[in-house]
Parts: sequence; structure tokens; C-alpha cells
Amino acid sequence: MTKKNIFFISLSLLLVIAVFLSYHIVTKPHRNIRKETASYEITSETLTNLFRNDQATANHKILDKTIIVSGTVTKMASSSLVRNYGVLASFERLKPFKKNTLVRVKGRCIGYDELLEEVRLEDCHLLTN
Repeated sequence: MTKKNIFFISLSLLLVIAVFLSYHIVTKPHRNIRKETASYEITSETLTNLFRNDQATANHKILDKTIIVSGTVTKMASSSLVRNYGVLASFERLKPFKKNTLVRVKGRCIGYDELLEEVRLEDCHLLTN
């Protein structure tokens, strides 16, 4: 075999591997937060204080993890609610309920917004108390 043939065979092999890996990355199934076991169960006050006091440690411990947060609802929108101490939980669908209600929410922590001073959760759903 000539060097030219070896080069084209190697290039073809690398291309096949790249296509295979790309396909598996793109078609990877989404996480199902409802079925995942929560890494932490925490109050909204403790969660917010954890991020305010040491954001690097909080990111390492909680970021992109499934957590359960309990707190009192202070504001609602069509698909999100804000709980006391600045925790914003986003839902796909959310049934309206009264403010100042104590709730437990399971969701994935996506980080802390320093500008609004709130911890953000997504893919949330309400848990029964």
C-alpha cells in the first residue's frame, strides 16, 4: 500500500468515527427529572444563602443536579413561580394556586443569577407534601 492509500483509508475511518459519535451525542435522550433521585433536599433560604456566600462551592455541589426545594410562593407567572429568598422555578405547565403557600418542588438547578439575586431551577414539578 502506498502512503496515499493509507492516508485516505485513515481519513475515511476518522470520518466514520466522527459521524458515529456525532449521531450518538445528538440523539442522546433527555434527562427525566421526575424519575431521577434528588441529590439534595433543601429549603429555599438555605439554597440562596449557599450561592450568595460561596458561589464556586455551590456550583460544584448543586449545579446541574436534581434537587428538592421547599419554600413559600411569593409570586407566580404562567409557567414559573418565585419562592421566598429568591428561587425561581420554571415549569412546563403550572396550575395556579394561592400565594404564601408552602410548596416542595423537584427540579434541576441551572445556576445563580447575580443580577436578580435568584437561584434558577428548570424542568420542575410540584411534589405532594
